[in-house]
Amino acid sequence: SLASDTGTSSAVKFGITCGRGNYGSSGGYDPDEYHRVRRILLPDNDLKGTIPWRELSLLENLDFLALHINSEISGTLPEKEEYWPPSLALLELSYTSLEGTI
Repeated sequence: SLASDTGTSSAVKFGITCGRGNYGSSGGYDPDEYHRVRRILLPDNDLKGTIPWRELSLLENLDFLALHINSEISGTLPEKEEYWPPSLALLELSYTSLEGTI
């Protein structure tokens, strides 16, 4: 599983958003009543370890996963389609140590 080494950084940049993705003019976020996870944005967070693909595949509304610029994320991309989140449309994994093809 992933872990963050926050000891090397004064601020951890991260974000997990829920709902319809309806951003208002104030820049706020307007989640739906079910607070479903839609986006996981954790770039440049000194994350280490492997991605829990099987667990991520249970997030049926996850459409954007950004884990780029985390060079110590390792492992293999899942070969089986059932291990990918079914709604995933955007995936950013550059500058990681992951292997495999999409």
